[in-house]
Amino acid sequence: MTAQLSFGVVCGTYVRASLLRSLPAVCEQVREGYLLHGRGQAYNPNSYFLSFPAPSPKRIIALPARIDGGPAGIKWIASFPENLQRGIPRASAVVILNDPDTGYPFACLEASVISALRTAASAVLFAHCMRPHKRAQALTLVGTGLINRYLYSTFLRCDWSFHEVHLYDRRPSEAQRFAREVLEPQHQGKVHIHEAAESAVSAGDVVGFATTAGAPYLRDPCVLRPQALVLHLSLRDLAPEIIAASDNVTDSVEHVLSANTSLHLTALARGDHDFIAGTIFDVLTRGLSLRGGRPTVFSPFGLGVLDLVLAWGVYQQAVRDGAVQFIPNFFGDLTR
Repeated sequence: MTAQLSFGVVCGTYVRASLLRSLPAVCEQVREGYLLHGRGQAYNPNSYFLSFPAPSPKRIIALPARIDGGPAGIKWIASFPENLQRGIPRASAVVILNDPDTGYPFACLEASVISALRTAASAVLFAHCMRPHKRAQALTLVGTGLINRYLYSTFLRCDWSFHEVHLYDRRPSEAQRFAREVLEPQHQGKVHIHEAAESAVSAGDVVGFATTAGAPYLRDPCVLRPQALVLHLSLRDLAPEIIAASDNVTDSVEHVLSANTSLHLTALARGDHDFIAGTIFDVLTRGLSLRGGRPTVFSPFGLGVLDLVLAWGVYQQAVRDGAVQFIPNFFGDLTR
């Protein structure tokens, strides 16, 4: 007897609305993803990079993952920085969910917001652990695209407050747009747009990096405040000199020491990775002790299990809401 198999699509408008319904809940789902990974209840192999001929910065990345007792899946995310000149976002993505019994794919979800929000939520989750009072004098955002937009929104929806916001983008017009469209409707304090990344970074107690940088461009360790909390989401902004002078936390040591991230370059220069204090799992479960008196840098490589956890949750809700568009006869031949 042929198994009854179906394949459904969940569109981006539903995915976005579903996740934005409760950003604190997204942070809790991300927490659960980290705990599953740290406890060995989810399998998260290395990401795979499809590059294009040099000097193009374009790439497409595959992030597979599997959850014990849940689905397997993969995020397929393209990063094409030249899209910004076309007036569309740099990144596009889908998540495919696979049945753990048959292996057949049963859903495809548009995943650009899943990817951006899981990144933002991981940063806010780490910030909660480091500063449970949820306050800072000044927030700096380096890069004013989609991820930092969601980072800022997630901070606010999780009851954080900032007296000042400092912005830097290589394109000043984008920083101005961010201030006008993102900050002005929500932020009541001062907003500063900087002409140089160094001045913006130096002004922040909490600093979020979400850029398209392919190599470090900040080198002076003094650019960061001694007690700064740095959310290094783009992974390649800080030179080894800064990394070595900071307390460093990541999501997976194995994953982050690859692909020429700032931590990878630091490990190559030093010949060890003793400069990494631990992982966010250590922070969540063991109260990881940091030295203090110097910046704390969180550099999450980005685990596919987080995308899988969010996508699985959205899909289940979409089924309940009748928002899955099932494709008749998607599997063309099911004879043995």
